[in-house]
Amino acid sequence: MLWRVRLLGGLALERDGFPPVTHFRSRKTAGLLAYFALFPGQHSRERLIDLFWPDDPLPQGQQSLRAALTSLRRQLEPPELRAGSVVLATRTHAGLHPSAIQTDVAELEAALKAGDRARAERLALGPLLPDFYDDWAITASEALTARLERVGLGEPGAAPPPVAPLSRTHKRLGVPPSLDRFFGREAERAQLQELLLAGVPVTLTGAGGSGKTRLATELALGWEGTSVFVALADVHDTSELPERLARLLDVRAEGITAALEAESAPLLVLDNTEHLTGAALKAFVLSLRTALPPLRLLITSRQRVGFPGERLLPLAALPLPNSDAELASLASVPSIALFVDRAQACRGDFQLTLRNAGALAELVQTLEGVPLAIELAASWTGVLTPSQLSERVQASRLALPARRGRAGRHDSLWAVAHSSYTLLSPELQRLFRLLAVFRGGATLAAIAAVAEEKQVEEAVLRLSERSLVRQTLGETPRFALPEALREFAAERLSEVAEEEAALGRHATFFMAHAEGLESELATERQGQALAQSDREFDNFAAALAHADAEQALRLSSALWRFWESRGRLREAERALTEALAHPDSSAPALLDSRARALGGLGVVRVRQRDYAGALVAQEAALAIRREQAEPVGIAVALYNVGMVASASGDFERAGGLYDEALLLLRPTGDTHRLSTMLMARGNLEVRRKQPLLGLPYLEEARRVQTDTGNVMGLIYTLMALAALRYELGELDTELGLYEEVLPLCVAINDVVNGATALLNMTETLMEQEADPERIVFLAALGESTRRKHGIPLLPADDERRAKLAPLLEQPRYALLWARGEATDWTQWDSP
Repeated sequence: MLWRVRLLGGLALERDGFPPVTHFRSRKTAGLLAYFALFPGQHSRERLIDLFWPDDPLPQGQQSLRAALTSLRRQLEPPELRAGSVVLATRTHAGLHPSAIQTDVAELEAALKAGDRARAERLALGPLLPDFYDDWAITASEALTARLERVGLGEPGAAPPPVAPLSRTHKRLGVPPSLDRFFGREAERAQLQELLLAGVPVTLTGAGGSGKTRLATELALGWEGTSVFVALADVHDTSELPERLARLLDVRAEGITAALEAESAPLLVLDNTEHLTGAALKAFVLSLRTALPPLRLLITSRQRVGFPGERLLPLAALPLPNSDAELASLASVPSIALFVDRAQACRGDFQLTLRNAGALAELVQTLEGVPLAIELAASWTGVLTPSQLSERVQASRLALPARRGRAGRHDSLWAVAHSSYTLLSPELQRLFRLLAVFRGGATLAAIAAVAEEKQVEEAVLRLSERSLVRQTLGETPRFALPEALREFAAERLSEVAEEEAALGRHATFFMAHAEGLESELATERQGQALAQSDREFDNFAAALAHADAEQALRLSSALWRFWESRGRLREAERALTEALAHPDSSAPALLDSRARALGGLGVVRVRQRDYAGALVAQEAALAIRREQAEPVGIAVALYNVGMVASASGDFERAGGLYDEALLLLRPTGDTHRLSTMLMARGNLEVRRKQPLLGLPYLEEARRVQTDTGNVMGLIYTLMALAALRYELGELDTELGLYEEVLPLCVAINDVVNGATALLNMTETLMEQEADPERIVFLAALGESTRRKHGIPLLPADDERRAKLAPLLEQPRYALLWARGEATDWTQWDSP
């Protein structure tokens, strides 16, 4: 189960370790989720449109349903979850994956069936979907109420027996005073409050400076009862803990339990326990919980304590600003607001302005939203501007020291990192240092390869428990150092002369990994391969930066297709060009790798419309392949030269090259390359205005790619078939092919073809004199997508805009164009 859907007392999505989700794109989207959860299985799209959009014309209803499903996918399938793991949607049906969802209604029914009355009473927190008035919701609510009445439970959410009110005498014992303003953490505070009120002991974890103590302080100050705050930073022996607590309660150590029991709804906070972990601390916590079950317990630490029932709550950084945020919204971002407030304590006239907003946003992002780091940087605003601060922090990634005389337990995050590092065993210190070579995190397999160890899971988890490493959720766990700690680890790595060897192992591992992923591009695992390449993009770039000649050629040759599919053409060309320029790249042993890199460079240059440069690269690759006299290699090189000839308008030469390549390739059984060449051959006939001659090639390519699960190749073939249908005047069929290809582009994040499909749809819709608002929106979306991803625009784009302008009044045109530019291309079917 990935999600629990709460339907009783109000709609909410719940997931372990995350705050409940109660806000949705629209009322209809919320209703659709509730309907899917309440009635498991797949539902026909026609039925769903009749239920939720009964008054809309069918096309509009279909569009609204697509938008609602897209929104639910974004909420139910965040990046760490596999696409399609929760929302199941085909062209005819939609619903939720049964293994991914559990509901409180199903739990209630199970309790009733098992005769567990106590559990049923706990689950019946309120009426079923009280804020939904659709017929299906009312009918379901009435049926559940009748069911409960038959077993003597009455209506869900019936008023419970009255309880005595809590004492309004809220003692604060040892709680530090709040001397300055507190920013953000609303979700964390709400989750902490909910867990503690439910009697769940919580350990709030995070690295030094992340704000654990401050959040615990705010919670203790607002606690509806007595809060006891035990600061343990200066306590070096767990045996001192009972005495410290007894002093706060003004009792002997033997009287701690009785004193806490006499307080109103007591909350005990044990702050900074990381250096006290061990059997003694566990025994103390267990003795308190056993003697006083109603006690609410909150611990702050850089690692778990390890007692039974402990609930970890990792504390994330403060929210960071979006790069395009307006000034007014920027001021309300907690990380920015914290900086401004602390800066004003140093310089009373400091303000957030248009002039300093960009530098300030960059600064808090560099500091990763860590509250202590932000406060330390802000303390220098009396002598440095935000721009100067940003330059200094970017140069060093080191939190600036606090002003002399300001309260604070650490002089800088660097000092925090150093103190944590010195507490590690030599083995963990080495592993911590080696993690500095990774970018964007790493899998356990990658870490093991660089560390030259067979098993690193336990060691990595120990670093994670010390809050020195962050773990991200997903099918394959990833581990990463926060950037400030990575810088610290890199310095330690260079001190012990391990850096060069570690970087070499890093490059070797990711070269092999890239080649393995490339081999999956022609299989049904294509989507997963693309997703993995996205996750490792930063590691691939780092590997290229310190690769030798062979590694650079092989890495760039394996990666250019991934970059091309993501529209990262500039990165692809730079990597290939630099690899080919390496002094040792022409060595005889590297000729095969050099030919592959030249072929990739030629393709990338075609995509950039640099046909002359592309031809130079492809003919150089063909010369190497003819020298090697290997049929598949020659066929691929012939195809690549033909592709350049076709793109530059030399159709006659292109046809001859393609035919020669197909003749060489067919006997080899290489279906992946065969389908690619068939597609190109058919597309060439379309460009020569002989679509019927091209149709057999394209249909054969489509069959092969469908059979082999080659999504990327299928996208290109469908695009070619769409162009063919356009030439035949079959515009509706052409649009249908684009609507078939766009979800495939979204599935593997193929930006280049996605943008092209959008603009081609625009042209056809204009010819059909379709909805002008839809046309303008799609045109803006397609052009902005190309621009954002470095794909050159063409003179035809200017011509298209000139045709679009008269379709709508200027204010409406401007609004829709702006909306298209602001929309992500994956939401192409949004209303």
